[in-house]
Amino acid sequence: MLSIRDEFLKLLGQVPSDWKRAEESDFEKKTLRSEENGSKYEVKLTLRMNRFPEGNELDDFLKLIKNRDRCVLSFKNESVGQLVGNTLRVDQNIKPDDYQRFTDNFESNDDVTADLVITKNVTDGICSVYEWEAFAECLLRDSDDRNSPGFLPDYLNSLFGKHPEGVSFNVLDKEADFATKSISFVNSADDRIQFAKRKEALERYNGASLYMGRTNERLLPGDFHVNAARSSLPGPSGQAVKELFRKYETVYSLIYLADASWFEDNTLVVQLKKGGIQYRLPVAEIKYNSNIYELTDWVFDGETSVERAEIARDILAAHCRNTEDILSIEGGIMESAKSSYKLFAEKVVDKYIAVKRDVIKSIFESTKQVQDLMGTLADTLGKNFVAVITVVISQVLTQNINLQKLGTKDFVNKEFQIVVAIYFIASLAYLFATLHTVYTKWISYKERYDMIREQYKGLLYKDELDKAFDNDRLITKSKSEVFWYSCIISILWIMMITIILMIALKVNAWLLVLTAVIFLGLAVWSCRNYQNEKAPLFSLPGGRKKE
Repeated sequence: MLSIRDEFLKLLGQVPSDWKRAEESDFEKKTLRSEENGSKYEVKLTLRMNRFPEGNELDDFLKLIKNRDRCVLSFKNESVGQLVGNTLRVDQNIKPDDYQRFTDNFESNDDVTADLVITKNVTDGICSVYEWEAFAECLLRDSDDRNSPGFLPDYLNSLFGKHPEGVSFNVLDKEADFATKSISFVNSADDRIQFAKRKEALERYNGASLYMGRTNERLLPGDFHVNAARSSLPGPSGQAVKELFRKYETVYSLIYLADASWFEDNTLVVQLKKGGIQYRLPVAEIKYNSNIYELTDWVFDGETSVERAEIARDILAAHCRNTEDILSIEGGIMESAKSSYKLFAEKVVDKYIAVKRDVIKSIFESTKQVQDLMGTLADTLGKNFVAVITVVISQVLTQNINLQKLGTKDFVNKEFQIVVAIYFIASLAYLFATLHTVYTKWISYKERYDMIREQYKGLLYKDELDKAFDNDRLITKSKSEVFWYSCIISILWIMMITIILMIALKVNAWLLVLTAVIFLGLAVWSCRNYQNEKAPLFSLPGGRKKE
């Protein structure tokens, strides 16, 4: 396959094999320079031309540029000096008239400078690489910032800011099949790999480590971990890029394996324990060590990263006395970390089982207390009823009824009738006040029950929580008992004072209607409270929100 640079030479009537990239050729006044970085690819050519390409030839060449990128091609006729019309700029949309006017001023053997500039864009996580050798040279250069490890991390970090799940480089001039967990170099955009999700992993790494070198760091050791089955990059430059990836795999493994880390004068400073010894590792001396990556990958594999990191740092702090010890970590360190974590996990499980047993016991005792409190509601209502009836019998009936005059108009006196009427109204008010007290206390007990359940929600799984609370059987049963007992006491209460009223005032139609209305109103009020799911007191068993 021909690169864009070679296609450009062919367009201008040149033989690619006659040219050396970025060097002056054997032909007089012929120079060629090409350069590519993360955002731009440029080929600049100065030569003595015999003819200009036809418009259709130029159009075919421009179609080689990927649609995701923007291309600008300019020609300058050096032989005519600063005359008007000595420069032509074209992009993917050629203007035939402008091109024709420029070529009309051209004469054979004029000196022409041709400049091709392609601005590269990343679309759907795909970025073009037009000339592999030039791009690799860019990746391998050092960073201008002495507190940064190199150009490659800076460039990738900026890409991951907009494409956090991964980037695939579409190499157009060489065979490439290279992949890490989030980066690939392939010949076809359709051949790119499906990258693993990085967001959760990045949160785990940052949650257990403090990398203070830069803000908004987005790179992980896995971004540089090469897939052994896909590690093909072309030429010596490809091998150099692979070695650079391996080096940064180790560098970023050390960054996150440490409790705190930062770069300082081309040196990576790592601190294994808070307030502990700092190790200064010159970036130039850091070599690829697969054991370091494997240890870091094990530490951050799963939801127990913080605990694993603490164990690994304890072991490293005990074994590593100097810089050389850190850089030459062996596989035995990871085996020690795994063994220590296994012992730690067993202790945690034992503690968890003990805590769970205590939690369930506490739930039982707490709900039993709530049940006892609920039981007092009905007792309160019943005692009030007995007290009221006792007062009526002992204080009113015995002093105002003349049994010897039973059946006559003098059976009850008028003062007694007035007292009974007043007592009837007062007793109803007292009944509803008592019911309201029961209602208010129920709300308090129900909220206490829900609070107890909410407190244990984070300690037990849903099934365990439901089992510990017996699927809310207690609260459902208590609600029914309180409701129906309240209804029975209320009916008896109203019945007794109604009988007294009927005796005192003599039975008549309007009194029967009034009694029926009172009973019906009480029944409707009770049922509406019992069935209203929005009410904090009386709600159906299925009305409580599930965890």
